[in-house]
Amino acid sequence: MKNIIKKISILFVTLLIKTNIVLAQDPGAMLGKTGSTAGLKNVDTSQLVGQIIKGFIGFMGTVFMLLIVYAGFLWMTAQGNEEKITKAKNTIQSSVIGLLIVALSYVIVQFVFDTLIGAGL
Repeated sequence: MKNIIKKISILFVTLLIKTNIVLAQDPGAMLGKTGSTAGLKNVDTSQLVGQIIKGFIGFMGTVFMLLIVYAGFLWMTAQGNEEKITKAKNTIQSSVIGLLIVALSYVIVQFVFDTLIGAGL
């Protein structure tokens, strides 16, 4: 299970981080375009960090939904087995707590970034 989570994490980070392609020649120059008309953008570091955080939050929302569906499946297939029902309840409780932690951390990060940007730092 840890191996699968590690592979998913590596895939997520690889897909999430947007990197600029470094070429020997400007691709826009080959088409007679330069700068913003070539579709090239300078990405601000704070925007990149914001995109990474938003992508992480979206990923955590997906994980939350998968855990809820899994717990619901456990509960529905428990057939009265108290051990499976307890496991399903604990999974739901843990996933909701995790979602609250992620949501509150997003609010804190958003507040900090707004404060720093508003202060001109």
